[in-house]
Amino acid sequence: MSRTNRTNTRKINILSEYDYTLGLAQDLRKNGQLPVTLQNIERLRVERNTYWNSLVDEHNKKGFKAEHSKYSELCKIAIENSAREIGARFRNAQSVEVFNFNRQGRANGVTDKTDVQLIVDGKVVRFSLKLYKGGTDIQVASGTYCSTLCGLSFDPVGVGKYETPTGEIFSTMSGKLDSMKEHFRLEYGDRIVELINEIKQLDNIFKPLVKEVYKGDEFWKGICNDVASKGIPLMSEALEIVRNKNPHRFAERLIKRIGFEGEDDIVLVQGKKYFSSINNDATKRMIKRLKGQNVYVNLVPGGKGKENKGILIELRDGRGCIVSPYMPLTINKNGAWQLSKLSGRYCKLDKEFILYGHPRPKKSKQIATSTNCYIKTKSIFQG
Repeated sequence: MSRTNRTNTRKINILSEYDYTLGLAQDLRKNGQLPVTLQNIERLRVERNTYWNSLVDEHNKKGFKAEHSKYSELCKIAIENSAREIGARFRNAQSVEVFNFNRQGRANGVTDKTDVQLIVDGKVVRFSLKLYKGGTDIQVASGTYCSTLCGLSFDPVGVGKYETPTGEIFSTMSGKLDSMKEHFRLEYGDRIVELINEIKQLDNIFKPLVKEVYKGDEFWKGICNDVASKGIPLMSEALEIVRNKNPHRFAERLIKRIGFEGEDDIVLVQGKKYFSSINNDATKRMIKRLKGQNVYVNLVPGGKGKENKGILIELRDGRGCIVSPYMPLTINKNGAWQLSKLSGRYCKLDKEFILYGHPRPKKSKQIATSTNCYIKTKSIFQG
């Protein structure tokens, strides 16, 4: 997928969240299921139209329109089904207000999965919205290698910020690496700092490449595989050190990171299939097990049948495996090169015309290691 298409997809995802929230409020009121006010609907309409108007440069682009049309169909499926479920769950509610929460959720960091929030008779109900054009595993978390390690070693308190057991706040932002390593040393010992240094040295494999013309997808795939094969044992050992210090707290942080602590429901559309945890007994049983005191984490470097590209993370209890996120280790280009379908294009950020395959000076500084966490759909909704 080209950088332009990825950018469009992100914008369309955000637009779809606005479309969904507005459509949900309208559907709940139209069918007389819940007492959503006209003022609430108008506020959501203004929010949606404001974001739509911010995309004025995209409106008439063929690719954007076609992609938005596909996501609109997914939205309709999500609205129709979730409105029915929410209406049944809160059929006796006296007051209901619907909020689009996606921007606030992003501001709160990776552990906040909320896209939509309802206030039902004064009670907060939150859920995340996931729209996929085809069948795929569900992505539940992402980050750099270091930010992932930080988020499972300390308590996240904002984007790139973490709190130590003594109440000190530190950041993973540029220039703060020495401070971060000192907090790791104090909490987990010298060996984990050695591992962090080796993890950071992986940058030397790919960061110098952004000074050159892009060498093609096959070459880049080889670079990603090289970084993964070197990163897996380093990340696995570092995570084991953290887990062994406090196994239960490690499990709690992981459960919160993937959004399964029970605070948010999930609404998912894959192709034409609808899934949700709103009234799903299998999901509720899984969440209940994850809250048990005897839950622990088993790490499988390389995974099982995953071509040695990541780490399989098994959340287990005395009855066996509850759920097993898979965390591939790779690199996020973050638009380091101009890879649109055009032979060249003007880059607004760099304020210059850049030929296909050539580096984008400012965006190239954002290239970084990347972890993603995926979970199989059936393990969440079908037990």
